[in-house]
Amino acid sequence: MLLITAFIINGSLALFAILLHYEALFQLDKLLPRIAHIAPRFRVLIGVGAIFMAHVVEIWLFAFGYFFTLQFPVMGGLVALPAPPGAVARRCLLAGGLQPLALPTRTFRKFFVRGHGL
Repeated sequence: MLLITAFIINGSLALFAILLHYEALFQLDKLLPRIAHIAPRFRVLIGVGAIFMAHVVEIWLFAFGYFFTLQFPVMGGLVALPAPPGAVARRCLLAGGLQPLALPTRTFRKFFVRGHGL
């Protein structure tokens, strides 16, 4: 029963996000011909901004949906796992040596020691 509940909640979130995205595109399709007097590059900027905002709203929709499901202990939770065994803490030289980068030992040897990486 729990799996069915999670499927219904996640499916509803996905369906609502699809409908929200469709409606944003539909309204944008109606708006852009009415502002034909504006330069084409600015109209593209308006379109990109509108779709970006639609994505932000969809992200918040999923955030609230998952926050809602996490209020019920039987739905599970989000936890952090410790680093896997063999992980080596390295400094990322691309960020000025200030950002730690954890790489498994084999990955480090394969891509950096043999010269296939950066």
